[in-house]
Amino acid sequence: MSSVRKSRGLLILLIMLLSFAVVPLKTQAAVKVAIRSCALSSSNKNLVEISAAGASSVANTDGKYYLFAMMPYENEISKDSVLLATTSQKGTMNFKASLNMNSQSCVLYRKFGIAVRNQTTKKYLLVSNVRYITNAERLARYTYAFPKAASKKGLQVNTSMLSDAEDLRVRHASVNICINEFLATSSRKNSKWSYSYSYQGQTYWFRKSACETLDAQVEKLTEMGVVVSGILLLQESGGGSQLVAPAARGAGKAFYGFNTMTKSGVNTLAALMHFMGERYMSSAKTHGRIVNWIVGNEVNNYGFYNYLGPLSFSEYAQAYARSFRVVSTALRSVYSRARVYISLDHCWNILQPGGRSYTSKNMLDAFAGALKTEGDINWNLAFHPYPSPLTDPVFWDDKVTNDDTTQTVTMKNIGYLTSYLKNNFRKDVRVILSEQGFTSKIKNTTNEKLQAAAFAYAYYITEFNDKIDSFIMNRHVDNVVETKQGLNLGLWNNKQGYTEYASNKKVIYDVFKYIDSASSKSVSEFALKYIGASSWSSKIPGFSWSRFNGMGVYNKGNSAAISKVSGTKAISNTVKYSYNGKVKKSGSKTVITVKTGLNPNLYQGAGWAFSKKLDFTSRSNFTCKINITGMKEKYAHVRIRFFSGRNIYEAAGKVQGGKTRTLSVNLSKWKYRRTVDKIQIWVRPNGRTAWKKSGKITVSALKQAKSTKK
Repeated sequence: MSSVRKSRGLLILLIMLLSFAVVPLKTQAAVKVAIRSCALSSSNKNLVEISAAGASSVANTDGKYYLFAMMPYENEISKDSVLLATTSQKGTMNFKASLNMNSQSCVLYRKFGIAVRNQTTKKYLLVSNVRYITNAERLARYTYAFPKAASKKGLQVNTSMLSDAEDLRVRHASVNICINEFLATSSRKNSKWSYSYSYQGQTYWFRKSACETLDAQVEKLTEMGVVVSGILLLQESGGGSQLVAPAARGAGKAFYGFNTMTKSGVNTLAALMHFMGERYMSSAKTHGRIVNWIVGNEVNNYGFYNYLGPLSFSEYAQAYARSFRVVSTALRSVYSRARVYISLDHCWNILQPGGRSYTSKNMLDAFAGALKTEGDINWNLAFHPYPSPLTDPVFWDDKVTNDDTTQTVTMKNIGYLTSYLKNNFRKDVRVILSEQGFTSKIKNTTNEKLQAAAFAYAYYITEFNDKIDSFIMNRHVDNVVETKQGLNLGLWNNKQGYTEYASNKKVIYDVFKYIDSASSKSVSEFALKYIGASSWSSKIPGFSWSRFNGMGVYNKGNSAAISKVSGTKAISNTVKYSYNGKVKKSGSKTVITVKTGLNPNLYQGAGWAFSKKLDFTSRSNFTCKINITGMKEKYAHVRIRFFSGRNIYEAAGKVQGGKTRTLSVNLSKWKYRRTVDKIQIWVRPNGRTAWKKSGKITVSALKQAKSTKK
């Protein structure tokens, strides 16, 4: 900072102090003691340091300033406020107070204010602004680098189709987390049903079944290298009623905002978020990893998705900012780089039909302003730039503008949104497009190629916008609730008579699968005629095919049944992954007991991981024995996939079931055969019929071979 700017700052401070010099108590409403900072000490993380400036003397008081720690919902000093420190009245002041971590006296989630005391009434009067601790990450146990995905491609994965998500090479995924499901009711507050969790001197009970359900999703996605975003939602059921704001209870809403209007609400929310942070953000990834946390869904639509009771707009924005801050503080105190997001829809300057909503722009501005006023912390944006209208996938003709007057923000003007963020808010704000989709049916006419073209265009826009980290498609499979509204958003069609059951792949499936690979150009070229362009670079600033070269190369081949092999070297049975079925290892043999009720479109199998990479240079053939039983038909479709980092070689073939067969894949022409780190073997009945209850896949004798013979 230059000496001129320093002098100007000191002059302003001197003028402010002189103006505060002596203020009689009767005009205290105008008194402003300015808290300038509130943070954990750089030398002692259990010490809170507060600096402030204000009047050097206030008449009709006892001559002291009092530092209080207030609950988030308090607007004045009350019975829930805690007196922390006292100093004589002077122009500048510095307070220090213990954080009291791991006790009921902990002030991590409280806001700090300075008060004076009336000599006559002995009552405390708040005379300052309030500030929260802004660097909770000082407490974090985990500080690892934020994970970076290979691309920005994402999907809201159908929970029964995790193996298909791996087939699609999904890089980002969002999972819905109804936090009410984690809170135990009184009859479940025991070790049989719940985990006991001690936090800030109190004991909480979080349901095992909810943890196990989320574990199953997050563990598998993390295993696949996916960056996971958790969408935190609240319904009024089970033990979750305490997290519904008192004035909102019994309103019959789809989802509710988080209760920071009561002490028990704040404490329970903080404890649950800290518990989830420890469970899903550890370095060990024992239960998988979630690093992005979205607080609510489309919170500008308060009447349906984030109800907090009958509040004014200002009250609502402040209440949401409070709950956001509690969540963020809890998570950042576990993992220093955790990212927390506000969720908004595409209604930038218009209201949702039917009202009971605010515009996204107003909500964003008010939310960011509330955080900044009371102690600025990092925040991020999870945005939903659906086309306008949603029933038309052709977003490139949406009636939008690139300025603050635009009614909606869609993929056509998403660059305006990221520019707005850069120009008006913190520089570290990141964006994820956490929900997006394009319908394959327009006015009762199916046009799957148009859906696929819209996805390709939107994905490329995202990939070349450096403010956006992910583009997450909404539907893995068409959902009947949405298709009735003319929204066929899935990569798969839904089977008639079902809510969401994968029937057959749409055109978009392969475009989605290969869009972030060296095959990107070949799978997207068809889309140019739909958007009326000669090249992608003519539509997207900075576009370059070289970006996709490092995202991975796909190669395909065939597997064949053989009778003889020579020059073999055994591959150790390092089976690590299961896909749908239950995997059991016995020596060199791996047995997969298939999941009989699974959609027969989906594969079942196992995966082997190798810490020391396999080199198929001199022995260029992979061989294995496989026995498939329990099919209702004669043949199975078998896929054997080889991984070298992001590069994949896939061999497929038809195999007769009922007896042991030896299969071979020739890798001699695969460029990446020297560094194989994973192998998968996937199986499904060739005609996509259901498995019998006794279905099993037995794999053994994995080898590298110099030559094979049919």
